[in-house]
Amino acid sequence: FSPVDTSSVMKMLMPEIDASSKLAVLLGDYRLHWSNHARTQLELTWPSNYERFVRIGVSTGRTFMKFTDWVAASFAPNHSAFQPLEVADVNSRGFLVRSTMCHDFVTDGLRFLYDHGAKLRAEEHVFRDHIIMYATAVEPMNSSFQ
Repeated sequence: FSPVDTSSVMKMLMPEIDASSKLAVLLGDYRLHWSNHARTQLELTWPSNYERFVRIGVSTGRTFMKFTDWVAASFAPNHSAFQPLEVADVNSRGFLVRSTMCHDFVTDGLRFLYDHGAKLRAEEHVFRDHIIMYATAVEPMNSSFQ
């Protein structure tokens, strides 16, 4: 799971505003264009920029095949945006909005593997980088702004 455009994290966090003038923006006459498209893909070889590997556990072929079915049928169709921002609820310590990025794929995938019998015990710490915003509430955006 990775962003389609890797040139800038800010493109994933901030939309481009398309408007004829600053006044048009103030009057709500604008469109937002997001550059946070993502894709789930299979790499047949390790990319050369992958420098660190951590053994995390052992699984069976049956569990792995269930995992690949889960990726194709559940994860990939529901994750088409790469969003490193996560909004945490300061009151409940839960999440109001989850991030959707490669580390979330790993976290969700490890949970799936564990729930289906994989024996997980990492040899080292696995690093996760994301941006957490703390809030007491969130409101969905009106679809006319998208």
